[in-house]
Amino acid sequence: MPEINIPEIHKLEESTINRIAAGEVVERPLSVVKELVENALDAGATLVEIKMEGAGDAFISVRDNGRGIRPGEMALALAPHATSKLRRIEDLENISTMGFRGEALASIAAVSRLSILSRTAAETAARLIRAEGGPPGRAAAAAGPVGTTVTVEDLFFNTPARRKFLRSAQTEAGLIAEMTGRLAVGRPDVAFRLSRGGKTIVATPGNGRLLDAIGAVWGRETARRLLPVAARRGEWEISGFISEPGFARSNRQHQVFLLRSRVVRSAGLAKALGEAYHTLTPAGLCPVAVLNLSLPPGETDVNVHPAKLEVKFRAEREVEEFLRASARAVLTAHDRARPLGWDDREIRPSRRAGTEPALRPRSPGAEPAALPEQIRFLYAPVPPARFGAAPAAGAAEPPAPYPAAAPPEYPPACPPAPDLAAPEPAAPDPAAPEPAAGAAAAAAVPRFAGLRPLAQLFQTYILAADETNLYIIDQHAAHERVRYERLLAETRRRPAAAQMLLTPETLTLSWQEEQVFLEYYEQLRDLGFILEEFGPQTYLLRAAPCTGPYASPTEVFHRFLAETLSGGAPPAAERLLERWVFLTACRGSVKAAEPLALPAMEELLHLLGQTENPYTCPHGRPVLLAMSRAELEKKFYRT
Repeated sequence: MPEINIPEIHKLEESTINRIAAGEVVERPLSVVKELVENALDAGATLVEIKMEGAGDAFISVRDNGRGIRPGEMALALAPHATSKLRRIEDLENISTMGFRGEALASIAAVSRLSILSRTAAETAARLIRAEGGPPGRAAAAAGPVGTTVTVEDLFFNTPARRKFLRSAQTEAGLIAEMTGRLAVGRPDVAFRLSRGGKTIVATPGNGRLLDAIGAVWGRETARRLLPVAARRGEWEISGFISEPGFARSNRQHQVFLLRSRVVRSAGLAKALGEAYHTLTPAGLCPVAVLNLSLPPGETDVNVHPAKLEVKFRAEREVEEFLRASARAVLTAHDRARPLGWDDREIRPSRRAGTEPALRPRSPGAEPAALPEQIRFLYAPVPPARFGAAPAAGAAEPPAPYPAAAPPEYPPACPPAPDLAAPEPAAPDPAAPEPAAGAAAAAAVPRFAGLRPLAQLFQTYILAADETNLYIIDQHAAHERVRYERLLAETRRRPAAAQMLLTPETLTLSWQEEQVFLEYYEQLRDLGFILEEFGPQTYLLRAAPCTGPYASPTEVFHRFLAETLSGGAPPAAERLLERWVFLTACRGSVKAAEPLALPAMEELLHLLGQTENPYTCPHGRPVLLAMSRAELEKKFYRT
């Protein structure tokens, strides 16, 4: 029998243990900056100054004007698991500081050449202590202001393998700048300064105004496009700013979630924010947000990640719904069209085939290119009942509301279109904040009451005006919004009904999918899905919710299973039916390049004004653009 080699079990050396532990906390220069800045904030600093060279591995310095470290505790501050922020295991239930594990300074000292210069207000001189990849030396007297300066040089000098995995100097510096910006907007009462090679990268005023901090980090134009959020539910509170509908970015770098002013990561919060922008922003784009959640410490756990970035909530679904409802209430109350000169270079989504109705191709010579032929004033090419019921036989025709004059040639008459009944009012959201006083009176005034259609541009856009603005309305997007809200209101109002399929569809589920299906069997049946067992992990789908024939029932069913298995909350009935409502609204709407009469345009604008959100279509694209009279006069130098 061959000899089996069994390795001996032995205890690692203390220096090896420290370097392995340091690897959990100090992954890159970014980790050093984050840990040192959080220590500075816990020390009560109102000024944090960060200096770096190159990628940050050669030199990082973080200076603050906080309380400082007592002379007798300088060496203890560099010992593993030494902290001033908790004493007992029970204190973990009520953590309110940025750091608390006592690992940061010891971990950084284990993989760098570190020095700390610190002075308290009670001392006349500062103390300086150094450590080079191991235990610290003795603290010595030195000159220095009140506060603490930590200098880190030659990061990973004794763990060269880690240094090899650092990215380029520009990338590492960019990560530090991004994190500094996030920390700065989390604490607008603290002035932040970040410089690299003597050049200032981030500088915030520290005046306590969040909008000023956002403007300093992300630019004034971004700050101007944000809406304030403030809501409370019991002991839960949320405050901050979110971007107005349509203003977004291609990634989540401009989203900051804070838990009692601590920067945290939470996929659930990001998903809830995205759901708040549902139908208000094109898919694939991410809104800008800085949101600070305040919950009792016992309801959260930040001790789930070595870098204290991840956060867990005791009532996770309820917290996410609170954020979604609070943001949605602000967005739906935002009553403003996009300006005609709106610059969307930063937020334009990638256009995929089939996502937008294409203009119908025009044969050469079909229409002259001259401007008078491109802009047609349509008086009566189709009956006035284009979007409603036709007049009864024998009834007197109503007098024409428009002048009798007309162009010499008319576009062809439009084919009949589905009825555009006004949408039912949506059920109030119980989680949304109460409306402000006078909101009900304002809501009673119909939107666009004085809006008059003038013309159809390129047989796709409606030109309209009121006393103060000129509007360009996308006729397809407008009709789509009207139909979407009507269908959604009907879905909410009527009990779910099942539509028997002519030919049952076979579903083969994985073991995990089958467990999800069995767990939510009752909810799916109530929704309208009727399945019959057909074999091992195989089922026949005999009926589906009868909301429209435009989506595959199996597609929606598998979507439910996929979302549940991905860790998110099971989608509600409204989410399951969402795709059907989308497609039904889109396919029954007037298309681009479809001529409309002025009465039809007028009725469409009237119905659009009755919707909850007339400014974006269900896909999040703009419905109308506006230019004020003052702006128009400015363009012609009349002011």
